[in-house]
Amino acid sequence: MPSAAGTPSPTTSSPAYLAGYSARERKAYAAAVDSYESFSRTQEVLLAKGKATSRARTFYKKYTADWRSYWARLDQRQQAHLRVVGRSRTISIRPGKVGVAPDGSGAITLRVCGVARGVKVIQHGTPVPQPTATPHLVKVVMVRTPPESWWRVFRERLGTTC
Repeated sequence: MPSAAGTPSPTTSSPAYLAGYSARERKAYAAAVDSYESFSRTQEVLLAKGKATSRARTFYKKYTADWRSYWARLDQRQQAHLRVVGRSRTISIRPGKVGVAPDGSGAITLRVCGVARGVKVIQHGTPVPQPTATPHLVKVVMVRTPPESWWRVFRERLGTTC
């Protein structure tokens, strides 16, 4: 939903689903999407290695607002000798809610539709049977607080099929 603070600026280069947002909100949304995609790529590498390393901890501290939860899940996977190998495919990303303050801080909810076809779970070197991959919606909340110039993942929640 567009904020009352910014008047939407019509532009031909913006997709229709961003039409009601101000230029500042569209810019913040694009930055949050870029941050989430970058986070996801690195997260896939960490899950494939399946090791709770100091590099992983440093990454989670910088790019998540709740790094202890992400770190704990990776550590649990390491203890269970679980690795997640392969790349999920993003079908679409749309804004759920965009809230940006004049100082650039804010919270943006992304509605990410993706499918995990080709992703395998390996335990003790053996593939673990997985259900058939169907597209699912993941609600991702991204947050930014000054003086940081990047968006952090606050939480990800698996939702319904999309």
